[in-house]
Amino acid sequence: MGGVASTLQGLPMRLGYTGAGGFPGVCLEHLEPQPGSSDQESEEQQQFRNIFKQIAGDDMEICADELKKVLNTVVNKHKDLKTHGFTLESCRSMIALMDTDGSGKLNLQEFHHLWNKIKAWQKIFKHYDTDQSGTINSYEMRNAVNDAGFHLNNQLY
Repeated sequence: MGGVASTLQGLPMRLGYTGAGGFPGVCLEHLEPQPGSSDQESEEQQQFRNIFKQIAGDDMEICADELKKVLNTVVNKHKDLKTHGFTLESCRSMIALMDTDGSGKLNLQEFHHLWNKIKAWQKIFKHYDTDQSGTINSYEMRNAVNDAGFHLNNQLY
């Protein structure tokens, strides 16, 4: 994993993480595969794949512990979010939901799908955190959940 620093040096950082986990300069938000008609991978796809390889290791899959480290390092960079981070159990649950091949881990495509979902939820959260407190109240939560496509009855609020 020592090569991660040199490979990722100088990449733009937004949802990136540095320090913990030894992944300086990683920015997965800007490194999503872009749809295109070419058979060749775009530069963004190659960068996303390279970062994934460095996080996942030789097996090219991310286990719950690796996912927890990655997500908590990313979340800790966002001082605008008040959270205690992701638990190992929540990471296991996310893997169970996103693991389409039944391996118990996330491959590149599964991780990318999860990453997009997390970004979408973060965008919704920030939209409803109007006072920028890093939290949302029950009324804001109701609207956020609704915007995310979940329509719950009033008893659940």
